[in-house]
Amino acid sequence: GVAKSTVEISIACRNLADKDLLSKSDPMCVVFNRPPGSRSWVQMLRTEIVKDDLNPEFVTKVVLDYRFEQVQALRFEVYDVDSA
Repeated sequence: GVAKSTVEISIACRNLADKDLLSKSDPMCVVFNRPPGSRSWVQMLRTEIVKDDLNPEFVTKVVLDYRFEQVQALRFEVYDVDSA
């Protein structure tokens, strides 16, 4: 079989652009992976929203099986969530 280990990835951002006019941004990170041989990205998880923070350290971690012989593509997108 393929050798694998479980890894835990912490997500933090620094110096995000402030997209809100009257307060700081409320960032959230969405994590995607692309399965081997696939062209499409699959959403794995969304972090919590961190209020009024341009340097967020997200509590939610990415936990995945790391396969040593395989390229595993990950994509991280950070959004400013406007609370209504």
